[in-house]
Amino acid sequence: MSAKNKKNKGATQVGPYKKFLADMQETLNILFGSNTRLQELSNGYLHMLYDYKYVFQNPRAFNEHVTSADLKIINEKSRKFFVERNMDYEGVFFSNYQLHLFWCYLSIKAQEARRKYGEDNLDYLDFRQLASDWSELFYSRFLIDYFKVITQLSSPDHKYFGIQIRPAAIFKANPKIEIVVEVYGFKPQTSVLQVGGIKRPAFRLAAAKGSTTLDWISIDSSVLGSAYQGDKKQLEVYIQSHALKRFRERLDVLNSEAINYLLWENTHTIEEIQLYRKLILHPVKLFDVKIGYLVGKIVDDKFLFSTFLFITHNSTPEGDRLEKITGLKKEDISYWKIDRLSTFLNLREDKYPQLIDLFVQAGLGEVKELKNKKFDIDSLQDANLEALMNYIAKNKFAKHFMYK
Repeated sequence: MSAKNKKNKGATQVGPYKKFLADMQETLNILFGSNTRLQELSNGYLHMLYDYKYVFQNPRAFNEHVTSADLKIINEKSRKFFVERNMDYEGVFFSNYQLHLFWCYLSIKAQEARRKYGEDNLDYLDFRQLASDWSELFYSRFLIDYFKVITQLSSPDHKYFGIQIRPAAIFKANPKIEIVVEVYGFKPQTSVLQVGGIKRPAFRLAAAKGSTTLDWISIDSSVLGSAYQGDKKQLEVYIQSHALKRFRERLDVLNSEAINYLLWENTHTIEEIQLYRKLILHPVKLFDVKIGYLVGKIVDDKFLFSTFLFITHNSTPEGDRLEKITGLKKEDISYWKIDRLSTFLNLREDKYPQLIDLFVQAGLGEVKELKNKKFDIDSLQDANLEALMNYIAKNKFAKHFMYK
């Protein structure tokens, strides 16, 4: 026998059933300490417990706009989220996978109470309600995890994504339910708009969503106030490639996934604009700190973002104050690269206290607080998790699993 075969023969492999029970016990330990043991349940109930576990299939493409490379990225990211312990329970963190395991446990405890005491028993009713609540929480988080992925990957000049998550057929041999994730791809919608006498391509903005359709973004004309003199109640929203280039260039510490998410976060609803020096400015915030403005124009009854100005730029309220205080002109801002997020993050307060004081006077003091933030995509989305959940609830994406 070869050394390789000896090694394989001697290796101890844990089967899926034993692995499931070990994961379940770990989850109970997190929630209740070591007082709750699975051994309290009979072998029959332990196998029923395993049968309640959902079967999670890899996401599948629903149309030709979703490639195998797209699916690979979506699958890898969603699986990472699924097992990541990022939910706080009394100071202890557990994963959405463990949340699902606890739902299995509550469901079996309900079945056990019903068998022993009947359907009017309070223990049965309590376990049943708890199981329903945790099922709803699990599914909401499961949907949010996928939604976080598609907001990372969706961009107006490349492709938008949508998802649909649903329980599929129940296996005949046991009560297992298969969870199906279908991914939809949407090509960018391009229009040619005449800006300053020159025809320029622009991409229509949309909001990635957990649905088979796409939410194309519009702005209510009442938000524009005196800037719009037409008779339309809502205007379609577009963005020029120039604006996207400046957005990516000036927020240079963010990778493409973070840029895509930040654009979604700041444009999926547009309810705040500022009229300044005949410009329409839409503030862009990062970790709730204003870092610049998307500059809007009204072209052919459409609302177009033509560029992105960092908060130090001339033609912004803060940038004009900075020029008045320091005398820095547009070319100075570019030369010293204080129109880039990286410059502020690398600015040492102990070395340049007077410069910091000037920035504060100009209304830029909050930007330096970003030095203490992490700029990976997970940190950005976790910081706005409540807004993500509210957005999903508002658009009625979530459909609850039926209690089994």
